[in-house]
Amino acid sequence: MTSGGETTGERLENLGLCRASLEPDLTNKRTRRNGDCFLLCTYNARTLSTDAELHTLAVAADRIKFHVIALQGTKIKKTDIRQLNNGTLVIRGKKVPSRNVGGVGLVVHPSIVNPVDLSSDTSTPE
Repeated sequence: MTSGGETTGERLENLGLCRASLEPDLTNKRTRRNGDCFLLCTYNARTLSTDAELHTLAVAADRIKFHVIALQGTKIKKTDIRQLNNGTLVIRGKKVPSRNVGGVGLVVHPSIVNPVDLSSDTSTPE
């Protein structure tokens, strides 16, 4: 912990902090990635109400590494769940009734589609 800019005696390792080095340290297991990370992205969709806009999102998703993309502002009239030809699962939530705002959704990579529970509600809270 720090007090007035000075260290109080606890070691940085005990606090979960490590000093970062510009040199790669392959023996330090704390700073090494093993490739088992979960890649979560966000996307402000502005609108995803048409199939053309959904296709544009699918093309963009093919160019990035992701497991799940959280969508904001889908503005679709009712909840829609689709699986695209490449196996990607797209869940779009409905917009706020009587307003042209809101709606959330998810784009799920084909490699993790099977564990997804489709029974949950994706509608916008009122």
